[in-house]
Amino acid sequence: MSEMVVYPAYLDLSLKRSEGRYIAKKHAVQNPTFEEIIKACKNLGILIEVEAEKAYPKQWWKKGRVKVKKTKSKGDVLRDIAHEIKRIRSSQRS
Repeated sequence: MSEMVVYPAYLDLSLKRSEGRYIAKKHAVQNPTFEEIIKACKNLGILIEVEAEKAYPKQWWKKGRVKVKKTKSKGDVLRDIAHEIKRIRSSQRS
């Protein structure tokens, strides 16, 4: 299986596609953090490699990315991670 990189920008509702968001707004989350992505991947059982010092080129000041084992298409994996972040946030509010 191959790997893919997940930056918080890929999931960020506040960004335009041209600014780095990869998934549709209806699936995206507001200001996802590097730590939330790690937690969501662990909850989903996705194998990860954490790269805390790497940054998305369009947002070089925001550090952190996660390499994940690609089990589905990139879009499907990102949507799964975003939905898990939403679930984690809603359970923390309850």
